[in-house]
Amino acid sequence: MSLSQTLSEKPITTSAGHTGFYHWLTLERVLYALLLLVAAGLRLGWLSAQPLTAAEAGHAWSAWLVVNGNAAALAPAPDSPLLYSLYTLLFWVFGATDATARIVPALCGMGLVVLFWDWRTWLGRTTTLLAVLLIALDPWLVAYSRLADSTMLSLFLAMLTLTGLMHLASTTADAKPSHWHTTTALSFGLLLVSGPQAWSFLVVLGLFCWFVLAAAPATDESPAPWATLRAQISTPSVWILVATAAVLGATCWLVRPEGLGSISTSLTLWLSQITGGDAPGIYSLGWLLWHFLVEQPLALLFGAIGLGAYWRNRTATADQAGWMHFLTAWLIWGMVLLLFPGRTPLVLAVIGLPLLLLAARGLTLLLHQAQAGVAWRENGLLLVVLTILLISFAFWLAGLTTNAVFDGVLARTLLIILALIFLIVLAYTLWLDGRQARLAAGTFVALLLLAWTISSSWQLNQRFDLAYPDGFFATYTNPDVRRLVAAIEMLSAQRRGDANEMPVQVEMVGTPDPVLGWYLRDRRNLAWVLAPGVVDGQSPPVVLMLSDAQQVDTAATDSAVNGLAANYLGSRYALRDHWLPATLTATPIPQAPDATDLGFAARMQERLNTLWSARWRTILRWWIYREAPTIPPSDAVIFWVAADATNP
Repeated sequence: MSLSQTLSEKPITTSAGHTGFYHWLTLERVLYALLLLVAAGLRLGWLSAQPLTAAEAGHAWSAWLVVNGNAAALAPAPDSPLLYSLYTLLFWVFGATDATARIVPALCGMGLVVLFWDWRTWLGRTTTLLAVLLIALDPWLVAYSRLADSTMLSLFLAMLTLTGLMHLASTTADAKPSHWHTTTALSFGLLLVSGPQAWSFLVVLGLFCWFVLAAAPATDESPAPWATLRAQISTPSVWILVATAAVLGATCWLVRPEGLGSISTSLTLWLSQITGGDAPGIYSLGWLLWHFLVEQPLALLFGAIGLGAYWRNRTATADQAGWMHFLTAWLIWGMVLLLFPGRTPLVLAVIGLPLLLLAARGLTLLLHQAQAGVAWRENGLLLVVLTILLISFAFWLAGLTTNAVFDGVLARTLLIILALIFLIVLAYTLWLDGRQARLAAGTFVALLLLAWTISSSWQLNQRFDLAYPDGFFATYTNPDVRRLVAAIEMLSAQRRGDANEMPVQVEMVGTPDPVLGWYLRDRRNLAWVLAPGVVDGQSPPVVLMLSDAQQVDTAATDSAVNGLAANYLGSRYALRDHWLPATLTATPIPQAPDATDLGFAARMQERLNTLWSARWRTILRWWIYREAPTIPPSDAVIFWVAADATNP
């Protein structure tokens, strides 16, 4: 019996041996339920631990201003009409919090796991289950699910639409209309107004229709899938549903008609990702390479295996060939988007999913080798030996990277361990057989890279430490902004008897800062100014001024508040941290001191020490532990408080 049959046919029995009420509870359903719980934990756990970034705060703040009837002229224009509508509804019902702002993408990330249950017919049960495992743990998909942005919303709606198209194309002509007619029309309409990344996924849907549906031939039992789909969607009622969903989704059931204007904003932003816009891109190809190597080694290796296996399969059916061409074209489309100068981390959502599907195919091939017969004792012994050597390698590597001076003894020890691993696998191949060796080595590598993926996902999404930046986004909001809000509330409560009553003037550079706007949203007397000034003959009791200096420069900042007829005391709060992996190689390597009087070995050791301390050790420490050589630089807010409590 194959693994697919085991998953689908073996029910969970009761203690008496009868299936009873649990006749439907197969092993496959249990595994899907467990993966859904894992996905929910990674996406919902500590959802509000990290403050909203500037982009997230811009989306949430604009909607909050509208909900509370405040002027939104200075707020950032929303680029996702659908997310804007959902925010206005959520904030009105549940209130505005960081968790509320991120709950929609988190639920969409969980919905993506549920959605793949319907893909078993087309990808196969084993491949789909492995794909769900990778999706539940994937660092990028978890990151998008915890981001108050429309990327995960667009991805979920695109996959829901694609699933509906697959169902409609497989419907027979005499079948009764199913719920997929309505579901597909509504999801496609909402996709059109879901945000900038929706335009990239429209291309993906077009590729699916071209390679999977249009290329599939008709048979004696059923017509061509494209002809079936065209008959299903050619009725006016379908397109009326599409238009209705788009309009209602963009306007929050016609309550916010201004949301329709955000459709052009999303298209403009998507085009800027291709052209680069007016500003040069800050995410270089080097940044792209770093994050593929750090967070996607499993997907890269087994995705390449799965892609190669697809193209080497000479006996593939028409359906298999269609999916092969579709996933390949989808992957190429994602790579093309990444080569454009305006690339952002959000574009990785387009290429990440097909890479995971191909990696699931590669892992399926590994499992199929196991089903052909496994020498459990020998393979288990090999895995134990390789694991011991790997643990030893990790300890020696930790010792090497801890030393500021390059240690040749430790480096040679690491090389010896790697040589031992290679020789043991080679000897095992010659002693037993090549297939068993490939199976054991492939299993070892797969488990190792899966553990690496879990670690990367945890460090990217659950670990918040200034000394360990992940560099996925160029800018993060510093948790210090919450301390700033708490200080203002305490001061207001002491002087006015109300935590939100004290007047606050906030300096802005052209437009308000969205992070400050979001976290100061409950201040009833908040004023955005280009420069602090006297109001009604009184100096403001609290002034917030932006600064990019690491320390408060009293001589420079006092001049801005000297003319307010009050004495001010200032303190610095970090607002945003800036860090990218390019920082690791930005520092020039110093020249080694003149050592002509030393021998060749001593000069080489000196050169190695220089390279190690200036470059190699820094790169290894971040690649393995995400440890930055220095604390990332940050923008700051200077919190000026009028010292005279009697004249607030």
